Amino acid sequence: MKKNKFSCLIIGIGNIGMMYDYFKKQNYTTTHVSSIMKLKNFTLIGVVDINKKKRELFIRKYKLNAYSNINQIKKNKIDFVIISSPQKSQYNLLTQVLDKFKTKVILCEKPFTENLIEAKKINRIVKKKKANLFINYSRVSDISTDIIKKITYKHSSLNAKVFYSKSIITNCSHFLNLFQIFFGVPKKIKFINKKLFKIQYKTANVDFRKKNALPTNNFTIFNNKFKINYRMNNNKIIFESNKLKKLISSYGENINFYVLKNIENFLFKRKYKLCNIKDAIQTHKTLKLIKKTNS
Repeated sequence: MKKNKFSCLIIGIGNIGMMYDYFKKQNYTTTHVSSIMKLKNFTLIGVVDINKKKRELFIRKYKLNAYSNINQIKKNKIDFVIISSPQKSQYNLLTQVLDKFKTKVILCEKPFTENLIEAKKINRIVKKKKANLFINYSRVSDISTDIIKKITYKHSSLNAKVFYSKSIITNCSHFLNLFQIFFGVPKKIKFINKKLFKIQYKTANVDFRKKNALPTNNFTIFNNKFKINYRMNNNKIIFESNKLKKLISSYGENINFYVLKNIENFLFKRKYKLCNIKDAIQTHKTLKLIKKTNS
């Protein structure tokens, strides 16, 4: 018997929703729309965006429905909803989606809501509704994450250097979330200047430096026995020790596609790797502490 496809609605078709790869001819996918269109177990029923021009671009390329708000959608049972709107609109959209639709799973772009108070409110609604919400800290889904965790877990005195672009919210937050997996909750935060701050974890000391020139959005973890170079922009994560040097596989530019593959795994009750709401709230706590320390 043929299994029905999961219905999907995407709210927000800006950069990560659709625009990053809309005009590009490439083998990898960086947006939700192009990723969903490639996954055979999903049916995209349409998108929602307040921007008329983007809706027109979507309709022109994909020949599907595009709505200006979710109230225009008559259907109330949708298996999978993606919220890829700007941070300031995420709280209102999440409350609307949780109220209007009967969903099997929701994926919201990080950091999900503007602040910790809103994040905790959403968490209470999710628990009350018994809903399934994951946050798109995409590097959690990368196949290298478990490998790096196993390596770092064996060591208690580590150093790391992170280079991130744009802002702490936009790109650095990915690494703050990822380092929770490797090192636990931050113990101390110190700003050196506007472009450099340090975080002391239980097992590591990490420098976070803003750097807009390439290569960026990378990190190195090291001690006197080994070094891990995480270079996602060229799809290479290299482990070096005193005895060997080897490549750790990475999804690289295809990472958003594999986040949605993990959503697919969740729906089929298979093993999955996604950022849950509890871990996203911890990242919110770290972001709040960084803001407080910097002020």
